[in-house]
Amino acid sequence: MLCIKGICAMDSLATHLARLAPLYGWGDASAITPLQPGFVAHAHRLETATHVAMVKTYDRQRAVTARMLEYAPFYLEVTAWLADQPALANRLTYPYALPQGGYLVDDGQYVSAVFNFIAGVTPRDTPLSMIQQLHLVTTVGLMHRITPQVPLPVIYRRETFAVRWDQAFDLLLHDEWDGLIPAVQAMLAPHRQVLGTLLTQLRMLGNQLWARDLPLVLCHTDIHGWNTLVTGDTTHLIDFEGLVLAPAEQDLFFWFDDPRWPEIFATYQQVVGGHQVDAAALLFYQLKRYLEDIYEWVAELVVPEISQTDYTRYAGELQRDLGRSVAMLDAGQRISTRLAAE
Repeated sequence: MLCIKGICAMDSLATHLARLAPLYGWGDASAITPLQPGFVAHAHRLETATHVAMVKTYDRQRAVTARMLEYAPFYLEVTAWLADQPALANRLTYPYALPQGGYLVDDGQYVSAVFNFIAGVTPRDTPLSMIQQLHLVTTVGLMHRITPQVPLPVIYRRETFAVRWDQAFDLLLHDEWDGLIPAVQAMLAPHRQVLGTLLTQLRMLGNQLWARDLPLVLCHTDIHGWNTLVTGDTTHLIDFEGLVLAPAEQDLFFWFDDPRWPEIFATYQQVVGGHQVDAAALLFYQLKRYLEDIYEWVAELVVPEISQTDYTRYAGELQRDLGRSVAMLDAGQRISTRLAAE
């Protein structure tokens, strides 16, 4: 039996991980160490005699995995190109290509991509300092500015403003309501009507935005403390699964409610050469992120094989987000008021 720092090869995940280093031509792994996992994937530090790397591994049994992998070749190829640009040097994580080409190792159950290892700190829910925040904003602005130069692959993701889960969410709130497990139903019940109203508003905004010809840039779509590594005043943006060509508001909305927004937006404008925030697009992305998070928590909670640990974690996240449902009804007014004051 192969055991590396407590991970043993009788475990199919351990077997999968142990096979990675030889596939990249790095020899056998000397250490494979678990890291703090994200919501969608396992994370490990992989060490060989010549390399230290970070491995991100998706489990096909997870409800969210198919969506995460749909455009994986696109985001991996484009991220590798972006990280190679001098302006973005040491600002992004990047994937290692396999000797035969491609970036994914798939054994049927587990799918892994291997990235450069950055020895930084994940701030998670701790706010970045102003210097760190503006460094991160500059990185995103550079990505947006460089978009016209990016050699896009044949298959890439482009914003359509159609929400892939809206019909399933609508069914959950109506026709499939009685089939929900009682505990999840009890959590959703006090917020059911408000969620339906927000979903209708999201659909209307999507239709309106699709009819407009908004400029599109490469957006990360998931900018927060769990997808950032910090070394001193330097930030490194990681986890590009959601990469998409979309209006800049897809990324900007993450910072709009930050008290430091004026400084953040001034820096962004300086990097990209000026930008006027589109209020409708900003509201669309705020509503979309809020409702998508709720839908995905529910999707995970109703998986029959879910562990008690995961159930407790996801239920807590769901209840936290549901607590903001009424406040989201006023999101449009808050956006208009703030933009009018600038």
